[in-house]
Amino acid sequence: MVERAPRREEAGPRRRRQWRVPRLGRGGLGLVGFAVAIAVVGALVVEWRPSAATNDPYTNVEARWTVENLDDQGAFVGLGVFVFRPDWDGPAQVFPGPLLLQVQDAQAPVRVRFGGAVEVERAGDGAPILTTDGAGAASATATAGAQELTLGPGDLVAIPPWTPFAVTTGAGETVRFLAVAILPDGPPSTPGVQQVEWRAWGEVAPVLGMPVEVTLADVELAGGEVYQFRRERGPALLSVEGSGDGVQPVALTVTKGRGTYLRMAEFPAWDLTATAAYDAVETPTILLRERAFDARSGAFLPAGTTARLHNRSLVDGTGVVMVTFDGPTIVTPLPSPTTKPFIRPTFSPTVKATVGITGTPTARPPRPPNPGG
Repeated sequence: MVERAPRREEAGPRRRRQWRVPRLGRGGLGLVGFAVAIAVVGALVVEWRPSAATNDPYTNVEARWTVENLDDQGAFVGLGVFVFRPDWDGPAQVFPGPLLLQVQDAQAPVRVRFGGAVEVERAGDGAPILTTDGAGAASATATAGAQELTLGPGDLVAIPPWTPFAVTTGAGETVRFLAVAILPDGPPSTPGVQQVEWRAWGEVAPVLGMPVEVTLADVELAGGEVYQFRRERGPALLSVEGSGDGVQPVALTVTKGRGTYLRMAEFPAWDLTATAAYDAVETPTILLRERAFDARSGAFLPAGTTARLHNRSLVDGTGVVMVTFDGPTIVTPLPSPTTKPFIRPTFSPTVKATVGITGTPTARPPRPPNPGG
């Protein structure tokens, strides 16, 4: 026969005292609170940590360029590098669309002959704002504003369509331009440029008769910095020169939308005796996968893309050239850097989501009625 223990109300006073739960005093409550605080702080230290350094990058807007009266529904946008080596005196170059040039490197004042009126912004003269008529028709009076200008490092020139220009270099002089082009088609033929490298390029669909706002900026990423941005009203071109051959410390991740990674697969000859043009090779980006830039590479990000740049080294000053194209009367400054905490996802065995083909949660089908009432 098994004897069961008496219930609490049936037990005697002695056994009832044994079942009493001891009460905590003020000291005990303080110890419990201190232990809980330590546990919470420890969990936060483990589960919350920054994904990147919090120091800000240095962003320098080089130019804001307004292109008006574009009359082509489809347009080629390119970010390139034009190089003229010593003793160059070649033919004039003509583009069927507007062109923005910036002198990057020069051992001496740069001599350029223009076959028409152009707009020039000197380095250090204040806000670099330029405007160009992007109408594609050739002007019958293009030679009326013919002129020869002398440019220096940092100077900007906005060239209208069908306006010839020719660069002349002397002994020991090498000139390097950064070029932004908006053309009906491309990459174009460039017999008047000794060496051309289209680092990044793509296609856009501008609104006919409406201006396009182009922003040229230089982004300096601090060590470990993550730079997040979103393209809502137009595409963006990125270019990384690099500090040497091979993989660079700057990486790109497309977090929403799609993009194209572009890499220069050819190198110009050391002793270049004729003109040469090189186009970057396209590779589609993979969503949410970080890819490091190579030297002399770039990317094209269409409208609707969200991405981030990451300086994976601890050294400050890694430069990225960014060119953005926006809609009418919209000037989009580069977004401020964002550092978000990394929160490790927790596993809950009691919560399960039903996921459909498109990757969105789907509702359960309604329960059939009970035929029995």
